[in-house]
Amino acid sequence: MPKLLALTGSPSAHSRTAVVADHALRHLTRSHSGFETARLAVRELPAADLLAARRGEPEIRRALEAVAEADGLIIATPVYKASYTGLLKAFLDLLPQDGLVGKTVLPLATGGSLAHVLTIDYALRPVLAALGARHVTAGRFVLDSSVERGSGPDRLRPEADRPPPGRRRVRRRPARREPAARPRCADPRHRAGARHRADRRLVSPPPPLTTRTDKDPPCPQPSPRPPPPGASS
Repeated sequence: MPKLLALTGSPSAHSRTAVVADHALRHLTRSHSGFETARLAVRELPAADLLAARRGEPEIRRALEAVAEADGLIIATPVYKASYTGLLKAFLDLLPQDGLVGKTVLPLATGGSLAHVLTIDYALRPVLAALGARHVTAGRFVLDSSVERGSGPDRLRPEADRPPPGRRRVRRRPARREPAARPRCADPRHRAGARHRADRRLVSPPPPLTTRTDKDPPCPQPSPRPPPPGASS
């Protein structure tokens, strides 16, 4: 039977992130029956063993084995300082380099503003990919105001199941196609002739000052001088 593990990295005892992870876990088991589910809250692990990276301690070893045996994971975290929590990072650092190989991961994040909607893509997703996850889904960012708290159990508001505005698909206009350039002739004489014709179109020669044709009369020749008197002919 496939195993599905919900891993939460919130340090709070009354965590909205845990409510979101439980909601996703129930939704997946309703739509896809036959899953064996489990939950793991990192805050419940011994802090000294977690920070000292003591993988051999019983509780830390059982947590790492739960991740290794799972076929799919829900990794949920609140947004602290525009990133996932240091508590979650401390646990992910204990996983081997191929700790998520062959697994499908659903990242979830909660925060007080839509300004942190890209935390999954820019902070959490690169770490999951570096651990070798087979497929990291698009994930979901949920506002803190979408979690109702009262006398009864905490639950999500109905609008939390809708995609946030930052995740809506934007239709883009198709790129404008530029006309294809005409092929240039490889003959250098043709290229020189084209440049010469272009130069003649741009700069026309000035008209000549005088124009002479074959019909113009010839220039007058000087008449010969008469010989001086007494000169022999």
